[in-house]
Amino acid sequence: MSGDKDSKDLEQLWQQLDQQFDQNDQLEPQQVLASRGLPDVFTDEGIGGALGQLLNQALVEEHDISKQDLGKYKIIRQIDSGGQSDVYLAQRDDGVYQQKVIIKFISARYDFSELKQQFLQEMQLLADLKHPGVVSILDGDITASGQPWLVLDYIEGLHIDQYVKQHQLSHRDVVDLFINLCDVLQFIHQRGVLHKDIKPGNVLINVHNQVPYPVLIDFGIAREQRAVRSGLSFGTQGYSAPEQLAGGVLDQRADLYSLGIMLGQLLLGQQLENPSGRGQLLGQLRQSTVPRDLIQVVKNMTAADPQQRYDQAEAVRNDLHHWLRGLPLSTDQSRVFFVLWKAIKRHRLAALLVAFSVLFGLGFTIKYTRDISELQQLTVAEKNATDELMNFMLDDLFDNLARIGRIDVLQAVADKSVSHLSSQDIQALDAQGIIQSVKAYINAGRVYDQLDKSERAQHMYQQAAERLQLIADDQSVRHQYWQLASQLGVQHSQVLAAAGQQEETQTVLDRAIRAAGELLQIDPAADQRYLWEAHLEYGYLMMEYGNADAARKHIDDAIGISRKQLAEGLEQADWQYRYSHSLQARSWYEMDYGVLQTGISDLELASALAKQSIDQDRTDLKKQNNLRILFNQLAFFYLEDEQLKAAEQVIKQAIELGEELQLKAPFNQEYSREQAYSYSTAGEIYQQLNQPVQALELLTRSMNMSATNLNNDPHNFSAANDLAIDYLLVGGLHLELGQIEQANELFFRAEQLIRPIHEQEPNNKYYLHTLVVALLENSKPDEARPLLVQLQDAGMIDSTIKDTVKRHQLTDWIDG
Repeated sequence: MSGDKDSKDLEQLWQQLDQQFDQNDQLEPQQVLASRGLPDVFTDEGIGGALGQLLNQALVEEHDISKQDLGKYKIIRQIDSGGQSDVYLAQRDDGVYQQKVIIKFISARYDFSELKQQFLQEMQLLADLKHPGVVSILDGDITASGQPWLVLDYIEGLHIDQYVKQHQLSHRDVVDLFINLCDVLQFIHQRGVLHKDIKPGNVLINVHNQVPYPVLIDFGIAREQRAVRSGLSFGTQGYSAPEQLAGGVLDQRADLYSLGIMLGQLLLGQQLENPSGRGQLLGQLRQSTVPRDLIQVVKNMTAADPQQRYDQAEAVRNDLHHWLRGLPLSTDQSRVFFVLWKAIKRHRLAALLVAFSVLFGLGFTIKYTRDISELQQLTVAEKNATDELMNFMLDDLFDNLARIGRIDVLQAVADKSVSHLSSQDIQALDAQGIIQSVKAYINAGRVYDQLDKSERAQHMYQQAAERLQLIADDQSVRHQYWQLASQLGVQHSQVLAAAGQQEETQTVLDRAIRAAGELLQIDPAADQRYLWEAHLEYGYLMMEYGNADAARKHIDDAIGISRKQLAEGLEQADWQYRYSHSLQARSWYEMDYGVLQTGISDLELASALAKQSIDQDRTDLKKQNNLRILFNQLAFFYLEDEQLKAAEQVIKQAIELGEELQLKAPFNQEYSREQAYSYSTAGEIYQQLNQPVQALELLTRSMNMSATNLNNDPHNFSAANDLAIDYLLVGGLHLELGQIEQANELFFRAEQLIRPIHEQEPNNKYYLHTLVVALLENSKPDEARPLLVQLQDAGMIDSTIKDTVKRHQLTDWIDG
């Protein structure tokens, strides 16, 4: 908690002011305060209040807290006195159990009535902030004299500066601590709370199993983010942001400023009793051994203008994480060569490859910005070699950045690649040149697909297919042709399926399976991942359009391939990941056409396999996202099976894992979409648990995320269907709460959104399901009934349909 220094500083200030007024009683108070470096924004009322506090502090008698009746708590000793509160070490000793605690009171130097509301607010803030990085409130009460007090968890740890000094932490260890501290700040900021006094004295290091974790304490001056300008500014000189010292309106960036000052000091290894100003701090950092990227992070955090700082703690966390992994900071993402160079540096053991890449890196970067006349001056052999290197590195970068959810940094690379490809003279390319151009289009398509730019991704894949067809009869490149054809078919199918193009999707998947078969004929040892993925995509496609037999066949083929690869000991982590995907598909088949309990068993086994794949490769966020997806689905299946408690437990795990993924990769649209599923499923669960308010909050969060996802990719039918479903779910809860007007508006939006999609894809049973519910909610039974018959024939009469027809008193329309 804050030390005696705050109290001594205040007393010293009062003595100096008192001496000046004694010497000259004509002095203006505001001028005197300004001469002391205090902001000239105090109102007369504010100055009076401040001087009143100083006077009260100087004259009030010491308050013997030990005489207060604290019930089951016994004061041991005072450990802090300063600022607005007095802090005591105490012990619970009521005969039930013993526990050391911290008890905090309004300081006896202050008027209880003035700070009572603020103190009670701190109680409520801590009660609402449940996080391992926030000190826990255990109890609270008000004494007979009206003085509030609260009981906090006792953390037997060092302040962060003491811990860093005592353990002589390296820069990497300091960054690890601050990554966790950013997680804590992001947590409180997302809940509308600012700490407003971030400094070493308010961060304790709690060590569990020899792993240190920072804990924020002293929320005495914390406020919700709706803070308004006030006459007095709290905080700590040297750590507080300029706008805080000036008494201005604050947001989360003020906390980030304080955090940045603290990070800079700890990286320097300095004592923090007298923190230097920002300018001096940055100067010392530049002359130190602190890495350039970390200095840049501190500079961004402590910019004088809040608009120039990071917006959120998660952005700081991401850049610190990138530094640990040797990746570029967010401020360097647009510098293509810098991004590539960072990626190369991570492969330090492959010294020869790094040297080769460095020599050619400048060449191919310049090459992609030259005009066609310069490109034509290169020999065919040189050009093909450079293109191959570019494709190899982009492919390698894609895989490595996909592992950490940061494909967004590749957009500039993809854009330059496409610019070069569009300027090529196809007639001037030999077979190898065409192969490299096909690879480049596929790589660009993968990037755009991950960024939810589905229309652009589809165009890339179409260009790749047209170029690949040019060498269909060239026997010299048969192996490469079939390999690219299988890869292209799988990836193109995913974009086509999301856009609701059934026939085109089926066509490219047929080609992919044929191409993979041809490749295995030529090379039995070839990679089978694209054959596996083609069967899996085919299985999902057939389920979407109600072809149960074909769906089961392709899913079983995918399971067979993944089992075989695992049995042969090939890439265990990756094939465990793929096997879990296969079981997930089969569980959906069981939900639609088989036995729900069998589907649940498949999902439980898939989750176990997913955890095993993560244990073998903890750096791959794709595998963590796979587990989150399985948790989402398992919770939904438990909900359908009316196992509500099991569903609640699993969806909490999904949400927690999803929040971690969003912090690690906030720009990943796929992760954002899956998190919306988590909130949506959780909302349905709490609705069944008769907790409509909590359900409405979760479903509204899902709806807002789905709206953002659709806005980012307006041509994605699946994203539109997600939003329509959320409209219906949120509307249903408004209806349950008696909010008829809000419900009807959302039901109308759902129908308007899903109707044109169903008209384009009338055979897709999932879009049909959404439309039927929308029509029923909008009181259009005549239009809904024939569509409901189609749903029944497709085996899609689930609990949602049953509940909807029951509410509209139409239960005779369906069987069972």
